[in-house]
Amino acid sequence: VSPAEPTRKSDCVQSCSPNDSQNQQISFFAEHETWEFILEVLSAADYFEMDTLRAICVHALIQKVEISNAARICEVADSQNASSLKSFCIAFILRNFQHILDTECWQDLLRSDPGGLAHEILSQVLPYSAKNKRALQTQYSSQQPRKSAWFNITDE
Repeated sequence: VSPAEPTRKSDCVQSCSPNDSQNQQISFFAEHETWEFILEVLSAADYFEMDTLRAICVHALIQKVEISNAARICEVADSQNASSLKSFCIAFILRNFQHILDTECWQDLLRSDPGGLAHEILSQVLPYSAKNKRALQTQYSSQQPRKSAWFNITDE
């Protein structure tokens, strides 16, 4: 292995930027296949150490993340050591947490792994909420204090 080559699969996914041909493959894959199928292909690509296919799957799955499936995709990303996909999913879950709480995938994650990935995500919810609250307080500090439906921006 030369110094420029990745030494682990997770390094390859992070260091491989798709070229134009791969971007076309990713777009086609994301548009024409279900996220469930792409997760299966990701698992197979990981098992057979097909790093380019693995990277294509990760990029296609990023395009497929939505409220109903974010927790499941995050769970598979965690088990497959697809760190960029996992990070994307966690950020998505944090931004949409109120809606994701009611999904079947989130409930399944809580039941199957309450101390692992679910705990990792939940431990970030309060700091994420506090950070956003501080940002809103800073943004509106020059304006008259007003109350929001989900929190009081004048509280510290």
